[in-house]
Amino acid sequence: MRRAPTLLAVIAAFVTIFSAISAARAATNPTIDDELHLQLTFSLWATSIDGSLQVENLKANVDACFSELIHDANYAFNPGAELTKGNWVLSFNMTFSKISSDLKTPIGTDLGVQSTIGSWYVLVGYTVLRHQFDNGMTLALTPGAGVQITYADNKIDPQFIPSQQATDTFFDPVIGGRIVLGLSRQLDWRTEGTIGGFGIGSQLTWSAGSYLDWKFAENFALSAGYRAMAWDYDLSASHVDLILHGPWIGLTWKPF
Repeated sequence: MRRAPTLLAVIAAFVTIFSAISAARAATNPTIDDELHLQLTFSLWATSIDGSLQVENLKANVDACFSELIHDANYAFNPGAELTKGNWVLSFNMTFSKISSDLKTPIGTDLGVQSTIGSWYVLVGYTVLRHQFDNGMTLALTPGAGVQITYADNKIDPQFIPSQQATDTFFDPVIGGRIVLGLSRQLDWRTEGTIGGFGIGSQLTWSAGSYLDWKFAENFALSAGYRAMAWDYDLSASHVDLILHGPWIGLTWKPF
């Protein structure tokens, strides 16, 4: 995959962060909150896109930044919900994006590319590690597993020949994890990601993100960071190798 080094860097970051912090001496284990809690997140993702699309015999390489995409009224919609009780976590996340870009072929003719991607995943996780350090900082590690559903509608529209369009829907098993480092009572550093596919639906799909979560009120938090999500699949008439990535900002409300 074209962005495999990015994925390897994220995995390396997970291992490095966890190993370094776990080597520190833990003072006490934090008390586990066994109450049922729900949190809802609403976010804005300033996506850029890199990769390639092939529909039937037409292929296009895409490399567009956020400013180019927003000019054509493209968007990415990313709501999320999470239910927790004790060490158990049930999380749902959705990404729905519309992407279009106008390209030039090597001979100078116009080539239009359109892609609508919807991705929904549900993960069940369990917090296997909680530590509170002498300086008051905390650490939590939560692995998880679940399923991701992807809908993709891709169209390539050359200037002088008929366009080609293909729509695919597929399921992928995914595994993932989250590391949360509590820097203070109000500020957390959260790094999380998933990886899946393994040839069952897609050849490979993955997501990764790292964020600072600021709890500015009792039931509200503001998050800012960077997120990436990728697909590599070869189904029916489509062969797609794409990554969406960019700055991310979200507002989380905890009703209970």
